[in-house]
Amino acid sequence: MMMEQEWLTAAADYEDGSKKIYSVRQHAPEGADPEEFSTVVVIEWIFDDELPDAHLLKEMQAFEELLEPLDDGVEHFMVHIITGDGQREWCYYTRSYPSFIKQMNQLLAGRQHYPLDIEYQEHTDWEYWQEILEYVSEGAKAD
Repeated sequence: MMMEQEWLTAAADYEDGSKKIYSVRQHAPEGADPEEFSTVVVIEWIFDDELPDAHLLKEMQAFEELLEPLDDGVEHFMVHIITGDGQREWCYYTRSYPSFIKQMNQLLAGRQHYPLDIEYQEHTDWEYWQEILEYVSEGAKAD
């Protein structure tokens, strides 16, 4: 049984005039452990403007829907989406990077080529996610 995940969303306006929109998961899936989901995978989609226009946003949402099976809480789970400053970033924690990429490639097989940059690293303490969550939580409370 899948429970509805709680997500926080906040927009940040910076002094240089740029803007970012953050969506971050507040809690790990039940039973998920940092020792087991020890690899962070960051998928970046680079684009030309500060924020995506309506057409690009639709493309990104369609891409996101294709990747929904990756957010299963069993092998991998998504922790945040950040949009702004010419890119959208999806961040996942996974038990296995090779398994993640294999499944991602299967989900995207036969689809258009997406302008993605994918990075990963061992990251057992979930620090990156916690930093983003803390930042968004503070921002959300301040409003």
